[in-house]
Amino acid sequence: MKSKTKKKIENIFWILTLLLMILTTISAALASTYSEIRELGQNMESPEQIHNYLWRTNHYEFFYQKRPLSVYWETRIGDCTEVARVDYIMFKSIGYKSRISHGYLNGYKHDYTEYYKNGEWISPNPKITREGRGIW
Repeated sequence: MKSKTKKKIENIFWILTLLLMILTTISAALASTYSEIRELGQNMESPEQIHNYLWRTNHYEFFYQKRPLSVYWETRIGDCTEVARVDYIMFKSIGYKSRISHGYLNGYKHDYTEYYKNGEWISPNPKITREGRGIW
């Protein structure tokens, strides 16, 4: 009886060790992704330049579920949600207060990032119909 309990404890230990290794790897990948995004943002001069760069280099594909930012960053395949998340990180990297907002673009729900300048929130995309902040 004791040997079965001991075996179960050993199995749980190895499972937890494996999970810790996986989480450590994921954490390192995320840290690397965020670091790369910030570094690229710091090489740009304005939120508009950042936003235009991302839309030029992004292959648009709609996803119903959020994906890890590292997946988007490696493939550059994503939708407005991924671009808004990267915009947010890059805007902050060049010193702008920023937030992710929601609105409509061409009649469809759209996530986008705004930055704060001269006392007002500004979207780098003037075609946005502002609907407010929050979650859809």
